[in-house]
Formats: sequence, C-alpha cells, structure tokens
Amino acid sequence: MSSVSCAALSTTATEIRPRGTPATGLKCLRITKKDRPVIDPFSIQEAEALIAAIHRDWGEAQGNYDEFRFFTGLRPSARCAE
Repeated sequence: MSSVSCAALSTTATEIRPRGTPATGLKCLRITKKDRPVIDPFSIQEAEALIAAIHRDWGEAQGNYDEFRFFTGLRPSARCAE
C-alpha cells in the first residue's frame, strides 16, 4: 500500500511529463537530406600526395601514423583517447 503523497507525486509526474522534446518545434534544428553537406572524400591520388607531404615535412614516424589514421578512418576523438 502506498502513501497518499507518493500517489500524488506519481500522478503529477505522469501528467507533467512532456511529449517529445522542446526542440521538436524548432525548424532550425531539423536537418533534412537536402540540408546536409555533400560528402567529398579525397581521391587516392590526393591522399597519396597528402601523405607524401607529411612524410617529407614531419618525418617517417608521423607520416606512417597519419597514413594509418587516414586509411583506417581513425577519428580525431579516438585519436585523443589514445
């Protein structure tokens, strides 16, 4: 058997609970497919040129690491977690 105050609070919580989120009414937060930027990945030639420049400017170790990051799709957030 529950107390009167417990019953009152549980009823109130279900009545007050909003349906959805407050942001659903905001048009600026709705991103449709036409609003998304077009993904334009590097070509293999561009990637190889970029990696060659890193090898030349930063050395073999950094070049190998960046080549690994580039071709495995390692994200910056995962790189920070290392």
